[in-house]
Amino acid sequence: MTSRMEAGVRIKRLPQELVTLIAAGEVVERPLSVVKELVENSLDAQASCVEVQVEEGGIELIRVSDDGMGMSYEELPLAVSAHSTSKISSAEDLLRVVSFGFRGEALHSIGSVSEMEIFSSDGRSGGRIKVVFGEIEDRSLYAGRRGTTVSVRHLFANVPARRKFLRGPRGELLQVKEFLQDMCLAFPERTFVLREGNRAILSHLGGGLESAVFSLWQGEKVELDISSAELGELRADLLIVRGASSRRRIRLFVNRRRVEDKLLRAVFSWYKDRLGDAVFALMLSLPPDFVDVNVHPSKAEVRFRNPHLVAKLAERCLSKALPSGLKVAAPGVSVSRKVELDAEKAEGFGGLLELGLEEAEGEGALPQVVDGVKARFLGRIGEGFWAFEVEEGLLILDVHASYERIVYDEISRGLEGGSPESEGILGALYPIEEGLVEEVLRFRSELESLGFALEERQGMWELKAVPTWGRELSLDPMSALRVALKELEESSAMELTELPSDLRRTRMAHSLASRACRASPKLGESRISEAEALRLLERLYPSEDAPTCPHGRPVYSLISWVEVRRRLGRA
Repeated sequence: MTSRMEAGVRIKRLPQELVTLIAAGEVVERPLSVVKELVENSLDAQASCVEVQVEEGGIELIRVSDDGMGMSYEELPLAVSAHSTSKISSAEDLLRVVSFGFRGEALHSIGSVSEMEIFSSDGRSGGRIKVVFGEIEDRSLYAGRRGTTVSVRHLFANVPARRKFLRGPRGELLQVKEFLQDMCLAFPERTFVLREGNRAILSHLGGGLESAVFSLWQGEKVELDISSAELGELRADLLIVRGASSRRRIRLFVNRRRVEDKLLRAVFSWYKDRLGDAVFALMLSLPPDFVDVNVHPSKAEVRFRNPHLVAKLAERCLSKALPSGLKVAAPGVSVSRKVELDAEKAEGFGGLLELGLEEAEGEGALPQVVDGVKARFLGRIGEGFWAFEVEEGLLILDVHASYERIVYDEISRGLEGGSPESEGILGALYPIEEGLVEEVLRFRSELESLGFALEERQGMWELKAVPTWGRELSLDPMSALRVALKELEESSAMELTELPSDLRRTRMAHSLASRACRASPKLGESRISEAEALRLLERLYPSEDAPTCPHGRPVYSLISWVEVRRRLGRA
């Protein structure tokens, strides 16, 4: 065997300069990384006002000034050295981090890839220090106000290859602006200003959440709604900003720290369509020892001690945000006032017209075209029915029966050996409760035939995909799984093996469709939007044979215009 020495392979210790550049690459990826680290340092220093100035998107200059606690002349050399921090002092502190920073590497990493100058004072003593590409070049006393100003020039000038991967100045500036917008939402009581050169492009002067929303979307007609939920010490607040323009609809925060989390986005995927078009900010407040923030180089991701409990909290908060009643109007027409129907008038319509219809402004609104069929959604009537105007007349749709039919067809296709319709949970994995794992493994093949995809990772079983009927019925992944397991258990207990296979499949599809629809919070509370109602109609109408639910009930009834005229004496 050829030895490593004979092959000419050499292992050697990297020079400190190269080690520093590699470490800096983990912390400092682009101008946004610098702004994020410096602003978070300001917040940790209890600053009430943070001002950011950039030039060329931050590539040529980033300057962050604050009125926080500041540093003394003696502390400055230590602050720019590696692994120096005032925020933790023991291994136990890592288990309950309450500050943004804690690794003591931000200033050191930034200084290694730029020309960095710091002016800081703690109110008693102050100093100035200049670091050029990792080397301290100058240090002096400074007699300014309390607070800190950090200027970062010529980012990555000593690492030209890194500059090639940056966006243009506009793209880098947009990322910085979006980060500061998020900080305004997370810390609405504090002041944030962003300047491009000397021009202010974002200014929030504190004052609370409503003031922050107004500052971020000036000139836009927006509405702010807040939904909250609690589970013991855990709390979730969902900010819903309707009418706001943004390329990012969903923003996630854990203890006011902006994060990206696949589990939380997976939960959002089940609700976003029903929550309507808006900007959403989900704010989780968790005990420090419940979340591990030390799992990502830039602290952009976190790990939860109990992911299932966090998902349950988020689901509860999102569910509470769903509208209890739906506004109904012709497409493109704004709702103006409620139509009041007294009991006598309602009785005159045969008891069909239900409270909750709203009248729209404008006249002659054109109906929507659904699969080549003109249809106008009129609203909810009675208990669980929806009314449409179609060319042939007035169509009354049984919502529960309609979804039951659609779910039945989807389940049947999977059980007959076809490809069950399923969808990934936004690329994420959804943890399965420990108490269900044994049943899941017992019925794994049956669950996969229904559209569930399972995966084991680090000793934990998780859902990777779920049937589409779960989302259509507003069932979160775990609820859909429980419904399927319950049906599989009961079918197994009934010992139906003597039945022909086609009858067993039919019975399973029939029973599971009914059980899933009964479990649906959307059908139970009539939480269906106008767009969903029209999509539902498109899947069922027109049909050569009027479809029925698995129980044999028709899913809709069509009253022709001829019949309407005859009943009103106008035939």
